[in-house]
Amino acid sequence: MRCGGDGSRTRKQDIDSPIPSLPNRQGPGYNPLFKMRFFFTASVHGKKQLESNYRLIEQEVKRLGHEVDNGNFSDQSPGEMDKWDEHQSLEFHKKIMNGMKRAEGLLIEASYPSVGVGFNLASAVQLAKPIIVFFTGKEEPHIFRTLEKINDKFQVVRYANLDQLRKEIPPALAFATENQDTRFNFFISPEHAKYLDWIAQTYKMSRSVYLRRLINREMDKLAEEFSMSDLM
Repeated sequence: MRCGGDGSRTRKQDIDSPIPSLPNRQGPGYNPLFKMRFFFTASVHGKKQLESNYRLIEQEVKRLGHEVDNGNFSDQSPGEMDKWDEHQSLEFHKKIMNGMKRAEGLLIEASYPSVGVGFNLASAVQLAKPIIVFFTGKEEPHIFRTLEKINDKFQVVRYANLDQLRKEIPPALAFATENQDTRFNFFISPEHAKYLDWIAQTYKMSRSVYLRRLINREMDKLAEEFSMSDLM
């Protein structure tokens, strides 16, 4: 069985923290050196219940120094969309797809059940770009955990309230930006794979994030004995 990872070097992380965060510049997580262009999409019909969540995601991503495009989905009214003819629906779909293709990373709030969001998620996976899915609720689709296991660029941010969502966004974006770096694959035993799956489910982090944390810990140990130039 193969496990994906990357060979990027990151700053020294707090090893006791399960998920790494970016340096604090203009609030937690801000770092202009890792600026990315994200495309954000969600269910228009879910706006009534989740509009505050949608708005918070876009605001936080922008605050952290990234660009966000939403294809103007947030300006759409569910009632008006239900009256669209085939041509209007097709044009809207094209706009969403073009936005996803231009982006460097994809953000999807998938808490509200939606065929459209499901289709966008499938399209996002095919684009092979970093994907962050935001989800709150009890009935999480099984496909999320499956994609977490087989796709190192895919991560799910599970949250119970807006405060938790705000805290989870910086480390999620940090992981997405790191996935733009050099990657490598290596073989592991079934026993190791089982352990990494347990880590992913228990601590809600991808296998790559956990492995990177282990590497950072060893780097910190070696840095005490050698100069950083010796490790490069």
